[in-house]
Amino acid sequence: MAETAATSVVVRLDAAGAYGIQKAIAAALNSRFGSGGSPDHTAGPSRFVTSAHHAAFSRKFFVSVGGYNENTTINEDSEYDAGAARAGGRAWLCSETAVTYFPRRSLPALGRQYFNYGRGRARTLFTLRTRPHLRQVALLAIMAGCVGGLGLMAVHASFGLVPLAYGTMCTAWGICAAVRARDPWLLGMGARR
Repeated sequence: MAETAATSVVVRLDAAGAYGIQKAIAAALNSRFGSGGSPDHTAGPSRFVTSAHHAAFSRKFFVSVGGYNENTTINEDSEYDAGAARAGGRAWLCSETAVTYFPRRSLPALGRQYFNYGRGRARTLFTLRTRPHLRQVALLAIMAGCVGGLGLMAVHASFGLVPLAYGTMCTAWGICAAVRARDPWLLGMGARR
């Protein structure tokens, strides 16, 4: 913090799985495709970022902007980052330091987590009137294209190419990762996407 004059220092998140589908979820989180290129999930140099996993704060600055919103339990870190940025705060990603994160152990549990996370992120966007990152909008566009494509297949079968292409890409990605790591559990990376 002293070297960069940052108001907070954030760290890289390295996901790890002990066994089974948790390993696939962790591998997906650690990849550029699975994380959408989020700087705290991918390797890269230390630099200023908009949001990541907090490690240290300037207490004075943290208190001056109201700290975490105590009325919420979801997305409070990103909400703090958005408010801090508006107040002139800057977060330094120290990529040499990482926190090990163990994701959910099943796809239904992961689905519930990300559904709640999405609700919290949407609340932050509307409350603070901030713009979503491109990686967040891209996921919505992909999902709309897949659902729309499936729905429009009754009109013309070619609409099914959108979900087919996305499903094929995710499956191929999981196969490549599983072959490279020689770990069949990584086939589940495609299902996580």
